[in-house]
Amino acid sequence: MIRNMEGAPMLTVADVARDYAVSKATVHRWVRVGILTPAVRVDHVIRFTREGVERDLAEATQKRSA
Repeated sequence: MIRNMEGAPMLTVADVARDYAVSKATVHRWVRVGILTPAVRVDHVIRFTREGVERDLAEATQKRSA
């Protein structure tokens, strides 16, 4: 598993899809429309932090329910 500079694990698109029971296409769509912000993006390689995913999805949920 890849880790960031602080030692926290970096999640792949597949990891996020599995953790949130959605398809990889959905995760890519969330990135494309700005719901998720990748921690690292180099060409087609995207990595996330767990904290970043949780924060982004919580914010998106709050905006939706407002």
